[in-house]
Amino acid sequence: MAKHEEFNLKFVKIQPPIGSIRYSCTQDIPDSYATLVGIIPRISAIECEALIEEIENAENGAYYEQYFSLDASAASDDDGIEINPPNVVFNSVLSIPFADAKMLIQEWLDFLNT
Repeated sequence: MAKHEEFNLKFVKIQPPIGSIRYSCTQDIPDSYATLVGIIPRISAIECEALIEEIENAENGAYYEQYFSLDASAASDDDGIEINPPNVVFNSVLSIPFADAKMLIQEWLDFLNT
């Protein structure tokens, strides 16, 4: 089972009749992982790669940015990602272990690149 499925998330491509494809993240029934629905779609491919790198730096005891900033044009003031070993904290409310967070972000990156 894919990590996003374990978190009860669905990755969705939306192709409007006019305009470009939008990538989204949804849940059929909101649960404790609903925070991810708001923040995952705001993470660009470049940010996915950088976030995974920062998590790996933290895992390896190297320097890492504790607070990961998203592109201001895509994120709201409430969106926040904090690397707080051994977890990644989303919007100050949802804490996910490094391994799970990396897998989830990698799946989102793979989805964006399909």
